[in-house]
Amino acid sequence: MYIKLNKPFLLMMCVSSNGGRVNNDTPYVTIQDRDTGKYYNGLFFDEGETRISLRFSQSGVYVYNFTPNYIPRTCFDVRCCSVNYPESNTTYTLYVYNDESLPVYNWKRCDAFVITHSNILGDTAKCIIQRNSDGKYYDGAAWVSEEKRLSMMLSSNNALWMFNFTPEDSGKYILHTVDEKNEYIYMLDVSDTANDTGVPIMVGSGSLLLDDGTDTVVVTSKGFPIAGAHVLAYKHNSATPENEKGILVKKAVTGIDGKWNMLLPAGTYDFIFEKDKYASYVLVGKTIGGM
Repeated sequence: MYIKLNKPFLLMMCVSSNGGRVNNDTPYVTIQDRDTGKYYNGLFFDEGETRISLRFSQSGVYVYNFTPNYIPRTCFDVRCCSVNYPESNTTYTLYVYNDESLPVYNWKRCDAFVITHSNILGDTAKCIIQRNSDGKYYDGAAWVSEEKRLSMMLSSNNALWMFNFTPEDSGKYILHTVDEKNEYIYMLDVSDTANDTGVPIMVGSGSLLLDDGTDTVVVTSKGFPIAGAHVLAYKHNSATPENEKGILVKKAVTGIDGKWNMLLPAGTYDFIFEKDKYASYVLVGKTIGGM
């Protein structure tokens, strides 16, 4: 789950037992920086686990407002726990972003933009469109204060989930797509002139598959994730005698969990995965997108 730097995020937990909501529980939350191992104590991150009480909201729902004041190297691990009803326990993985940390795609005002999400697992996908200038969300017709998850439609070949969005105003928009397993977030920078051409496809370790059908999380031979590996996307069949690998279109770096993502225009690409100039594997002629 993605949350914005310095913006309050509402953690929620629903406590229930035998199908009924529990209104007199005393659940707590722990928030840990995965890389440093430190826990949030309500003011800052410190050594030792800190259990912060969740407050009762309504009908078995308990909440806590968490405002991240820095971007961790990878993420925050969150556990909402009930001592008496552990079957209600909830976990979150929170990735923090700011405008500078997001991939940016340029687009022309009043041109239709197709938000896409790969249909790899067959799960339904949703998209969230937020206007950066005032933080409001698009509900399909108007801009509102509460977050709206918009249903996406399948492309004719079932390869992509799609949602048509036409930005009428210049400015920046945060686009967030999510299914049961994967989620991606990037920024659309809208102006009266467009630098990028063609609607991009968000490609990542969960959506680009190896030839054996497994994902492309970069791991060692023993299955341990590799951080800092480079993922390079080259235009297919663009190699020349002077440039053996071809035209480099995009590159990404894996996180501590070996995962990666990048924005690519629809097309056919060769992917190289390498660390310290050692190519771990190569995928040739992978077609991205197509309606």
